[in-house]
Amino acid sequence: PFIGFGIMDNAILIWAGDKIDTHLGVVFGISTLCAAAIGNIVSDIAGVGLGAYIEDFCATKLRLPKVNLSNAQRNLRSVRFAGQLGNMIGLTVGCIIGMFPLLLIDTEEVQLMKNDAHMDEIFKDVVTEAKGMIGAESTCLYLIVDDKKTNSPTPFSPGLDDKNGRFLYAKYATE
Repeated sequence: PFIGFGIMDNAILIWAGDKIDTHLGVVFGISTLCAAAIGNIVSDIAGVGLGAYIEDFCATKLRLPKVNLSNAQRNLRSVRFAGQLGNMIGLTVGCIIGMFPLLLIDTEEVQLMKNDAHMDEIFKDVVTEAKGMIGAESTCLYLIVDDKKTNSPTPFSPGLDDKNGRFLYAKYATE
């Protein structure tokens, strides 16, 4: 049962943490670790709800045998230790298998989205402040970026580069 619990726990934690990081992380600027902690809460709640189902599945569908020990045997230190060790090994194997969502997630895309949102906020602040300082109807800020992967600010001209791999970006502020 602990292998099944480990698979479910880690898969839900990774999936939920990624979705939280992708959406709330970009919108509200929360860190990846904060998103992981919220994903852990979701996973723990799912574990409480699905734990009995996993145990029933193992007992009925997989027909795993029940241990037939007396109370005296159950209280032996060696039996308790063996049970705990089995639980830890099962949980570890399940958690490793439950890491499969990492194969499906593009973590670089999320980081680019966060960087883009952060840069966009900086540009908005600078352009709006400059507009107010000089009393202009509109302002424009240009930035030369060395990395074509940078999506924000919006490209002024998609193919406009200086032949050295640097790209020109612009941000406008109007009323």
